Amino acid sequence: MLPIFIIFLLAQPVKVKTPRGDVVVNVSGKEKDVSIEDVKNNILDRLEEVEKLLPEPENKMTHMRRRRLINLLEQVAGLVELIPSEGVISIGDTLKKKDTIIEGMDDTIFRKLLERLNQEDFSDGKLKILEVAASHNYFYVYQVCKVLEEFPYGEDRLKALRLLWPVVIDRENGFKILSLFEFEDEKSQAEKILKED
Repeated sequence: MLPIFIIFLLAQPVKVKTPRGDVVVNVSGKEKDVSIEDVKNNILDRLEEVEKLLPEPENKMTHMRRRRLINLLEQVAGLVELIPSEGVISIGDTLKKKDTIIEGMDDTIFRKLLERLNQEDFSDGKLKILEVAASHNYFYVYQVCKVLEEFPYGEDRLKALRLLWPVVIDRENGFKILSLFEFEDEKSQAEKILKED
């Protein structure tokens, strides 16, 4: 079983970083560990709340009800990001931070991603694979560099960089990516991407 360490105080909300932005959620479960089943039950509880807030067809939705619905849906999205493929989410005893620990793609899985990209003959196919990978994973700069090397043309490298940059963890190392662009206009476009939040 692969434990995933999530650091937060049980009494306070958890800020979960997701590829689509930060989401704040409360996760209830056991005192020390939150099982996958606990997270799934938390999701089901929130979905029941969403169902209760939906108006009858003849009624309009109030502004407050709409805000509550959006908040619940964001919480569900955050909880989904907490679900590992297996194992237990362990809550740190001594660390008193509210943020989650986010790690980039595991090296073994990353090697498989590179192999899959290498098998694809066309850039469009590679970009589709990357789009799926970026929607469920975080990356380190060194991984982004290796992925970009799979694309022979600068234009395709820029497309790949646009897909991956939002889910790069160690952005302070982003300058290393610039050396992969040969022409000044491509380098300039890459710089713009690296400056985006």
